[in-house]
Amino acid sequence: MYEHMHISHPEKCNKTIGHKQWQCEYCKSIFKNRKELFEHYRICNIKLSLPKDSKGRVLSQLKSSKQCFCKFCNREFTDTHSLSYHEKLCNDNPEKVCSSWQGRKHKASSRIKAAETARRKLDERGIFFGYNPIACDYMNNLNVIKGWHLQHALNGGEIRCGPYSLDGYDKEKNIIFEYDEPYHEHPKYKEHDMFRQKYLIETLKPSEFWRYSVKFDRLYRVV
Repeated sequence: MYEHMHISHPEKCNKTIGHKQWQCEYCKSIFKNRKELFEHYRICNIKLSLPKDSKGRVLSQLKSSKQCFCKFCNREFTDTHSLSYHEKLCNDNPEKVCSSWQGRKHKASSRIKAAETARRKLDERGIFFGYNPIACDYMNNLNVIKGWHLQHALNGGEIRCGPYSLDGYDKEKNIIFEYDEPYHEHPKYKEHDMFRQKYLIETLKPSEFWRYSVKFDRLYRVV
């Protein structure tokens, strides 16, 4: 964004920064952005002809005393801040904390702490690992009252149907049960629920399809 502002909208930037030039320190060529400058470094004839040390780094009086190199891959940087950030991401770093484009990789101890915090918060809300124990208790009561055998998260695990997991499903009688928490009444979720309901009916062709709305405390039959 900064480079774009400097190039396309210099009037919006500070005068000294807005007209900043990216100049090769070896051949003094001018480039419009830093990316083009570093691409040029790979083919700069003067740089390639300068003596190098055992690690392939340029030994030149033209360079300032602040030149920085990655200790893993010898990539050159113009400041220590960029260098330290790169070294954390460098593929040659055996202890890198994250990899490019794949998200941050935390240490095992950090992941354990994060998992414990998430479990504690779910416990406080009465929700455990993606399922609601209150919904499971409600289905257990339906099993007793109606003589069903709804399988849910706490008695065999939720049944999968394509991309969806059923809150409760009786395999013998082919009965589907869905437990709708209050947020399901939001128009966005209702639209998703209708699409999901249509898919389940067309796929499983249930003999009965029941839904329970927590917000209205209502049990009703769809099929």
